[in-house]
Amino acid sequence: MGDCNSNTTTATGCGPLCKLAERSQACLKEGHPLDALNQTRDPWVLGVAVILSAHCTDAAVNKVMGPLAAQFPAPSSMVGRTRGDVIPFLPGISHSGNKSDYLINWAKYLVERNNRPAATIGELTEVNGIGRKTAAIILYTALGVDEGIPLDTHALRIIDRVQCCPALKNPNAIEKKLLAEFPQGARYNLHLVLTLHGRKTCRARSPRCADCCIADCCPGSLFRQKDNPTVK
Repeated sequence: MGDCNSNTTTATGCGPLCKLAERSQACLKEGHPLDALNQTRDPWVLGVAVILSAHCTDAAVNKVMGPLAAQFPAPSSMVGRTRGDVIPFLPGISHSGNKSDYLINWAKYLVERNNRPAATIGELTEVNGIGRKTAAIILYTALGVDEGIPLDTHALRIIDRVQCCPALKNPNAIEKKLLAEFPQGARYNLHLVLTLHGRKTCRARSPRCADCCIADCCPGSLFRQKDNPTVK
């Protein structure tokens, strides 16, 4: 993330967050850490991967996706199954019982719609188990609809550190503010930049401010530099 050399304009405000999006275009070539998002546009597979990723590591999800897809290659193969049928294929996945129910709901929904999900976040979130983050990722990856900005723990941590939305704590309120700043065509890329930057550089513990491409304008980084002159 240190090789930030893009001058692409992606938004009209939001200070350091906009600069991060502008300066980190190269990292987008790395793809999403959730492998399925780089490998397919099949709504079924995408939905399964993102549903399983909630409060769970991407590595754990990547590990189970192959065997799970082999057992349930299409929504129709899961319709009529029970939680007990699905859980054995989710080793290492947190909340596997509830997530099994969500996968079954997702399968029923897609079968009813001939594997074509609705094209808005509002409609998709009517499916039990599909939240705004999941819906936004499915829409962009499957249909190319750049409607929302998925905010995971990495994104929220960075947003807090750059003080983009200091008065806001609710993720939905934060996303609403960002949607006004980042136009369609820049939203999913912002999600990906924040996810990768949070994993590699702006880590929860021991953030690598010396390697950060917005260290010159990040309030969190400037504070740490002032407190610790060795941080540059």
